[in-house]
Amino acid sequence: MMKKNKSECISQNKSICFILETKAFGGVEAHSLRLIKSLIEYGYIIEIIVNRFKKYGEWIESYGLQDKVTIINVDLGGIHDQKNDAKKWKETLKAICSSILIFPKGHNLHGSVGFLYVCRRKFKKIIFIEHLESELPEKKTSRLWLGLIPGIGFWWYKRQFHKKARSFFANHIIAVSNKVKDSLIKNSGYSSKKIIVVHNGVPWQNFSFSEIEKMAFCCQFQIPPEKFIFGMLTRLNVEKRIDIAIRALSKLLKDDSIKVDISTKPFYLVVAGEGPEIGNLEELVNTLNLNDYVKFIGFINDPKKVLSGYDVILFSSRIEGLPLALLEGMAAGCIPIVTRVSGMPEAVNSNDIGLVVSPENPEELYMAMKHILMLDKSILLQMRKCAVRRIQEKFDIDQSHRTIIEIIES
Repeated sequence: MMKKNKSECISQNKSICFILETKAFGGVEAHSLRLIKSLIEYGYIIEIIVNRFKKYGEWIESYGLQDKVTIINVDLGGIHDQKNDAKKWKETLKAICSSILIFPKGHNLHGSVGFLYVCRRKFKKIIFIEHLESELPEKKTSRLWLGLIPGIGFWWYKRQFHKKARSFFANHIIAVSNKVKDSLIKNSGYSSKKIIVVHNGVPWQNFSFSEIEKMAFCCQFQIPPEKFIFGMLTRLNVEKRIDIAIRALSKLLKDDSIKVDISTKPFYLVVAGEGPEIGNLEELVNTLNLNDYVKFIGFINDPKKVLSGYDVILFSSRIEGLPLALLEGMAAGCIPIVTRVSGMPEAVNSNDIGLVVSPENPEELYMAMKHILMLDKSILLQMRKCAVRRIQEKFDIDQSHRTIIEIIES
């Protein structure tokens, strides 16, 4: 990794530190890496502290940035748990010369108060990037106070205080959607004055439908090219509720009212990604006798290789941010079907573009999938064009990054 003189770094006053922790590659990680790449192009020096899971080194290399950043690997508590390791973090930060910290948060509970306090003492400016909505936990008083009367839920108030306290340590808080911003204010008590909405963006110029890539995709995964493909590009986690999409497909297969011009049902569900739920999902597919209609194709390093093969980009998540895979799919001309979760309806803001359904509702998802299947080809083509235009006009990565840089330099 690149080495630099500390005094040179300070004199340039354009050095930024990222603190990152993850278990698997997803939208938050892709967003962080693309932002890092843009900041380097704008002349910033980047330092990265990678906590616990060392995957970022591999991903940095895949982006061709290994000689342009400094990486420090540590194994400390305080990001995904309440173990502070504050003294160890303080020692680690002594090796950092940046005056600005960017802390991408895959969940708004990330970052213990002790960890953030140490960061606040070190950095002149701290910027959170909040990707997920803040959830308000249900008040429960199951324990008895003094063994006599129901407790008053001190744990709930303590948790809410800690959620709000996190915001005190940030100068600016970037929310990737209006829904995320609203939830942070309502459910975590964040100050609206600190929160700025910067929608995720994608390099839409790199994503367009390619007949050649579609044929290559169908050939690689042994799918007849005339089949209609409902595609997913996501982590295989419980929160993504891929099982809902599988159950919706099962309902679709049993629907004899779908008029087709060939003897077999003309559609597949293709799931690209990896994660801990793969075993459960494969078992569900077997149980529902869907092996001929569902394909798990594993992790795809280059989304462009699959998106031209998809007709629909589908998200059945119950927890989500503003997925880059959704924006990339729309840029490639895929028709979106998404759940009414977080920022996704802000991208799919019209039925001329795609459909929005309730989360955890296989019946509603099935009806949306059926609706798309029954549309005339000319209408589908128009929807594809509208989806592409939506991304080009509102979700451009360069504009997104310029806005973030303005926040950094404000």
